Amino acid sequence: MRTTTAALGIILSACSGARAVPRETVNPASDPALASVQAEGVEGVRRQMWWLYADDTVLYRGTIDARNDLGAIPDREDEVVSGSMVGRLDRQPIPSVLGPAVAIRLVRDGDDRGALLLWQPSSDATITGIVGPFDRTDGVGLDGTRCTGCVTPFAAAPSSIHVDAPATGAWGDGTAAHAWARGELARITRGALRAPELAALIETETGIEAEAHDGAVSLPLDGVLSRALALDPPPAEGHTACAERRAWTAVGTIALPDLTVQVTDVELGPSRAECCIPVHVPCSGPRCVPVPGR
Repeated sequence: MRTTTAALGIILSACSGARAVPRETVNPASDPALASVQAEGVEGVRRQMWWLYADDTVLYRGTIDARNDLGAIPDREDEVVSGSMVGRLDRQPIPSVLGPAVAIRLVRDGDDRGALLLWQPSSDATITGIVGPFDRTDGVGLDGTRCTGCVTPFAAAPSSIHVDAPATGAWGDGTAAHAWARGELARITRGALRAPELAALIETETGIEAEAHDGAVSLPLDGVLSRALALDPPPAEGHTACAERRAWTAVGTIALPDLTVQVTDVELGPSRAECCIPVHVPCSGPRCVPVPGR
């Protein structure tokens, strides 16, 4: 699992890479920027987890038993995933050796994550490819193991999917590869997700490490607030840009079943003025002040 909190960063910078001028530190508990952070955090969660809030999102849950024969390769072991899994139907075409394909990315909740991807080419839904069961691609990717007539065609988002897939292919070194997956999947609503399932989906879809609680999932947030500043006295038109920036961190919580978002535990860094001035314009300690009305 990997943590990529920066993926949810809210950066509204007037001038990136600028020279930072330290300014006063403000008490976060009484800072009006707190409301801005909370609004930006909620927006960031909903934007990053767009699939969770889209009306056309299709989710499946079911019990799947899957394994491959990675153990046929020296010093490796077969990989196995067994138990309840949940996944999202990705109808945006993904590339495969058989052309554009739709896919279902299944993940098992709990501390011991297990993953399985089923894909079907748009040109022939009777063919199903298997990626997994594992947490990496390792040579058996979308040109790896596949079978025919083994999984219910799912591009049209059926209410249930039957999986009985003995798939064959080749590992990266040319060794014959085999993967098996069996089970039943049924469509569920977004509100039917359990907290461990949502945490697993978030990690699978975004790489962000999420934590399941009783009826909610939390994840780390961070970003940078920025507002435009003016220089007093102003230099020549177009010769400078100035912004006040504040880094922040927080915790975002998604409540189930309504998927509302709350932003808590906000920590605000010190306020800093950043002025971008072209190289040919001397910087002799300009004074940054808030732009009226901003």
